[in-house]
Amino acid sequence: MSRLVLRFAKRRASWEEPTAAGVREIEFTNRKTGVVDLRPSVYAVDEGEVLRAYAEHAAAAPIDPEAAPLGIDLGGMKLRVEASDGSIKFQLTRTRHAEIVVEDVAALDALIDIARTELPARSRNLKKADVRKFVQEKLAAGNEEWSRLAEEPTCKDWVKKLRPKPPADPT
Repeated sequence: MSRLVLRFAKRRASWEEPTAAGVREIEFTNRKTGVVDLRPSVYAVDEGEVLRAYAEHAAAAPIDPEAAPLGIDLGGMKLRVEASDGSIKFQLTRTRHAEIVVEDVAALDALIDIARTELPARSRNLKKADVRKFVQEKLAAGNEEWSRLAEEPTCKDWVKKLRPKPPADPT
């Protein structure tokens, strides 16, 4: 079984844009500088690791999870994928992070067009509730990576709120 080459969408709706340029503007262009990312991040994960990879990606970024997060499998395309250091916060996303290297905007648009055309088959649909449940279970189990992240001052509130409640003081 080959690994997925998974790109997490910034916004699910952006992949409904009618043109590759519209998707590129939202998903692959830096809003502050206007520079197109020709080395977009992906994760090389197995099908059963998609939820974990997204939860770690969102928490480490740090971003708030979308209501219905979308992963897009770009595997099976003619891609140059290079390993790249991921977030140091989580072992899986650190070791499975990579970048797709595209030559220019035209090549990126071609990749986007293929992904858009085949989106139903390439989509890995997640639910925010499942992401939250995954994180809550990791925190309740005392998972070292998640517990350490939840104590960091830069940790997003959505993670902190999932920490187990301390037992009530019986006195």
